[in-house]
Amino acid sequence: MLLSPSKWLRNIVLYTAATVMGVLPAYAGTETVMYAFKGGSDGAHPYAPVFYAPTNNEKQFWGTTQAGGEGSAGTVFVVVPPNRESVVYSFKTGAHDAVNPISGLTRLNGVFYGTTPTGGANDAGAIFTINKTAAEKGTESVFYSFPASGSPGQNPMGGLTTILSGLCGTTGTGGHPATGKGFGTVFCLSNGVPVVRYVFTGGRNGAMPSATLTPSGHNLYGTTLLGGGSSNCVGGCGTAFWLDLASGERQIGALQGGVNGARPRGGLLSLAAGSGFGTTANGGSPNCQAGCGTVFEAGPAANSQRVVYAFQGGADGATPWRDWSSLRA
Repeated sequence: MLLSPSKWLRNIVLYTAATVMGVLPAYAGTETVMYAFKGGSDGAHPYAPVFYAPTNNEKQFWGTTQAGGEGSAGTVFVVVPPNRESVVYSFKTGAHDAVNPISGLTRLNGVFYGTTPTGGANDAGAIFTINKTAAEKGTESVFYSFPASGSPGQNPMGGLTTILSGLCGTTGTGGHPATGKGFGTVFCLSNGVPVVRYVFTGGRNGAMPSATLTPSGHNLYGTTLLGGGSSNCVGGCGTAFWLDLASGERQIGALQGGVNGARPRGGLLSLAAGSGFGTTANGGSPNCQAGCGTVFEAGPAANSQRVVYAFQGGADGATPWRDWSSLRA
């Protein structure tokens, strides 16, 4: 079962610039460096949580780096405790390959899926797959290249999530079928092709979803980096939203900036129907130039967000940046 909010909020796993860390589910926490990236062919700058995929009774943590690798365009890697790292695939520039992933992997029917905000045939982002060929090896294929404009959008910054035996994700820009422009989309794969389930239009509607969606039943929970209508931030302070895939109904809440938090760069962690927790990179405590960031709760009603905790900077931490990691008791 999931830890209660008061407990798991003290057990957040942070994946920092060049270290994969493991945190035991204890209140004080014990941190062990499993692998420190060197920045060359082994990869550099992992931005997203790793995916736990044990194989033959061996613990394996699969992830991505945004840079490094043989092609200097990022990698897919696997770490086996206590300290063994293997590069499964190095992305290649100039070959219509996916490049520079900033989101993590998910797995469906034994195949790993991921996204990149650039690369692909049109340099507008791609969905790629990794098929495992051995315990720590795999082959990569570009599953889908996003078009240069229009539907289903461009530049996916969040990863894919599994829901209702399928895969859904977001694009950070584009999506309007008529103008070729737009502020991003929610899409789900159907017969290998992204089908748009929602188009963001900016303003109060939200803009630029950049985090991985969280599934719960037939609902998808997420955030947008911009939009929401608040005048306290240029372009809006961001939103939290949920989308019902069965009915198409959508609920949105606008972040207000200042002490209330702004610019959510990570997704929502759903705990109950219609509610979830998220983080903002800015706002909250004035101890940091743009605010040190917050943990917030988004309720089932529109604009019902409340700040659960405001980071204070320094030893307390600041600027939570990417998605939550799943923690279980």
